[in-house]
Amino acid sequence: MKTICFFNSIEIWDGLEKWHFEKASYTSSQNYNVLLYLNEKSVLNDELNNCNLKKAFIKVGNFSYLNCLKVNKVAKTHIDKEVDVIVINSFQDLKFAGLVVNKSCLKNIIYKRGNAISYQ
Repeated sequence: MKTICFFNSIEIWDGLEKWHFEKASYTSSQNYNVLLYLNEKSVLNDELNNCNLKKAFIKVGNFSYLNCLKVNKVAKTHIDKEVDVIVINSFQDLKFAGLVVNKSCLKNIIYKRGNAISYQ
């Protein structure tokens, strides 16, 4: 069975977080394994509390991609969980997850980019 990873470390709730929530829920209902990387303090995490999805918590900042220990830890998780696809939605996450993808030899990457505008 395929495993799809949704990577979203953003704390606020906007259109892309809603998109991640809907697609992760739908993908799980289609009998795919779903792994979500979230910020523990995010609104997306609050929304997913009632869902039965695997979550891993991560905090990604502008320079997180320089933290080799963090990159290697997430890459090892991707290899252990046999992740087939990763879905990323922010440039900040892309810098970090790009290194994870490279280390875990992942071939299927989806980068969904929206407007860089906060609607808070």
